[in-house]
Amino acid sequence: LEPCRTYCTDQSQPLNGSEIKDTYPKPPKEALERSKAVPKSPVRSKPTDSKGVYEFLEEAGYAGPMKVGRSWTSSELRLKSFDDLHKLWFVCLKERTLLFTEQEWCRANVRHWTGGKSKLWKLKKTMARIKTVVNERVRAYKAAKNFIVMREFNHSPPQPKTEEEFRVARKIEKARLRRIKKTEEKQRIRREKALEEKRANEEEIEQQYPL
Repeated sequence: LEPCRTYCTDQSQPLNGSEIKDTYPKPPKEALERSKAVPKSPVRSKPTDSKGVYEFLEEAGYAGPMKVGRSWTSSELRLKSFDDLHKLWFVCLKERTLLFTEQEWCRANVRHWTGGKSKLWKLKKTMARIKTVVNERVRAYKAAKNFIVMREFNHSPPQPKTEEEFRVARKIEKARLRRIKKTEEKQRIRREKALEEKRANEEEIEQQYPL
């Protein structure tokens, strides 16, 4: 909403202060006091090592051939944990974004971008293999879980086909046996406790009502 002001209709005459009427709302005194408040000590923020968006750009003055290693193989990635694969994925994602930034800069400045094509291809291969390894583990976990559930209900489950499925099935089976053992131990302690209470009640009855 525009503020309500009354102006002189005659544009040839200058406006006086009395001829202008402001209807802006006045802020409360508490807000003015808060705005005047100044901290006793200045607020200091610790600098971080992160470069922000400049991490996606090469260092200034960089020139020359790009050193590119080989891509990760699937057999190497299968030995990594989920945390390592997660970190490696984001490292590859950062490098890929850096290369896309260079490619877009060359396109905008009508330059020929050839330095990072090999590296970009190897990054894509590594990221595709990380997806493959993670999907293998997900499928192996689902197959092993289905195997354990079907065997528990006396069905004829399909045997694990791959080494990963067998490893996950064995891990799930060990966890199931631990749960069964813990449950049996709790039941045994509960039975012993009930038996002790029964014997104590019988002894108390014999003492109160001797034969």
